[in-house]
Amino acid sequence: GAEIDAAVKRVLESQEWRYRQGRAVLVEDFGAKGDGVTDDTAAIQAAFNNTAGSPVEFRDRTYKVSATLNIPSGLRVYGNGATLQGDRRLTVLLRLAGSANGIETPTVGSMDAGATTITTTGGHGLVAGELFRLVGQRQIASIDAPADDRLGMATGNTNGPWAGEYCEVREVISPTQFTTASGLIFNGYRADKSMETHPQARDRTTINKMNWHAGSVVADFTLRGDFLDTIRADYCRDLVVANITDERTGTSGAFIQFTGSYRCAVTGSRTGYPNNRPSSVQYYERNLYMVVSSQACVVDDCTSTGGGQVVDASYLHSYMIPCIAPVVRHCNFTGADDNAVTTHPGVWGAIIENNDFRNGNTHVANDESSNGIGIRSPYSRITGNMLRGSMRKTLGAFDGNYGSYGIQLFDGGGHHTTISGNHIEGYDIGVGHLDGNEQPERHGELHLLVTSNQIIDCQNGIRLRRSSINQVWSAAALLSNQINSKHPNAIGINLDGTGTGKPRAVSSVGNVMHLTGADAVPFYLGSAVDPILVGNICTGGPSLLYRTATGASNGTIALASNIVVSPSGTTLYPPPGTGSGGSIAVRPHPTLEGVLLIGD
Repeated sequence: GAEIDAAVKRVLESQEWRYRQGRAVLVEDFGAKGDGVTDDTAAIQAAFNNTAGSPVEFRDRTYKVSATLNIPSGLRVYGNGATLQGDRRLTVLLRLAGSANGIETPTVGSMDAGATTITTTGGHGLVAGELFRLVGQRQIASIDAPADDRLGMATGNTNGPWAGEYCEVREVISPTQFTTASGLIFNGYRADKSMETHPQARDRTTINKMNWHAGSVVADFTLRGDFLDTIRADYCRDLVVANITDERTGTSGAFIQFTGSYRCAVTGSRTGYPNNRPSSVQYYERNLYMVVSSQACVVDDCTSTGGGQVVDASYLHSYMIPCIAPVVRHCNFTGADDNAVTTHPGVWGAIIENNDFRNGNTHVANDESSNGIGIRSPYSRITGNMLRGSMRKTLGAFDGNYGSYGIQLFDGGGHHTTISGNHIEGYDIGVGHLDGNEQPERHGELHLLVTSNQIIDCQNGIRLRRSSINQVWSAAALLSNQINSKHPNAIGINLDGTGTGKPRAVSSVGNVMHLTGADAVPFYLGSAVDPILVGNICTGGPSLLYRTATGASNGTIALASNIVVSPSGTTLYPPPGTGSGGSIAVRPHPTLEGVLLIGD
């Protein structure tokens, strides 16, 4: 109102303001009271709008806010322990918003992963160092994309993202040609859609200039209230959100959402929900850190108690491109309703490392509780995490359900993923794989590496489950994992093809198991074809190495240097296995090669 306008005029005309330009501006200079009673919304917004590039600072007070505060591009905002107190349900408390330029310039020719030269049909208008958006013609979460490129399958109405990414200009060669600072991530950028079948294929690949919200900082606040998004960052670049305490008074909504953003980070922040989610609220309405159609955005050193899928990486069709290389590291999340981290179809290259995730919400229904990390994003790396949960179904050895999991790959999207160096404890499944029901949701070649994990007291240490379809997948390596379980009917490694679906040529090498529960089995081969078991050691209870499904045709079971120490202390080398009437050829055949008895 007039009072705020007068305060702005007075500040801008004052000698003190001229002296302080380039230094921090206090919101009190623009009339904010910080008494928790006066509505300070207009005064804070006036400070944000009139800093001439100087940072804005708050005092350690409580400021009442009744509407969304819009933070201009490049503004640094420091709370110094201040509390922003929402007095009503708001869609967004703090908004930072850039935009995409609506002008699309077509490219010339074809480009694949690694390409660095881009040619356009008309003037591109870019300069060295500028960050732009490249959008291809291909729906990359569809059957049009080759299996190695496909980002799972599209969610909901099957409108996936197009192949696309943010790129930086390295050198302008001419008005219609330039080079990029790094090679392209995806294959199949084409000048037309002649190779596409999806009804939403675009006519051709184009580039977009961006109107970035760039270089802002928001730090050292408590944000309290009922917000759909406490912080919303649209088309932001190099944004840092640091040391925020998000005190949620509602039952749904997110702490922060990066959408269409690039190289942004939230660090050192705290948020959460109590463990009493109302039955009318779905778990996915309580996802706290959301990374949507963004590239190289980081959630670092953050904590959360409760929440649905605490970190949710996904895409929105309207933002056109996938979510690329989201990073979650050094975080501590407890009591999630569903997952600590979920990556959905339309995500590529997630990095989840050195986190502590534990103790799923025990106050929700049994079919939703106590999971760790759910992955539908190819080329991901999951390493060095501590995951501790609880069993949901207490699966029997050959139960068809999948139960709770520490790390699980889903729906054809987790190919070319590495899972290494994690401690996983207490779930039905330590590391798992489960294909979807539709043909495009199934892996062909999995290209999965599971190595050097410590998996404790899970019903299934590692379980790779093929959906019921006449198809095989291959290229999975399970190396040097330590698997200990005290549960009856536990399985160390479970290659559980169902129906006519078959895992093929899965290599299990150098795994060490200690299984003490009754009727435990080191390897359940199910209907797996041509499994390879080399250098595995099992102690505890089992007196055989493997078991197959009834009537399974397992092809050739390749064995070398495996050892089972039986309950009597006898070391069986090579150890026996048991088939169930199917077609199996064992190389070498244990009954022909003999048994080495030690210590009996």
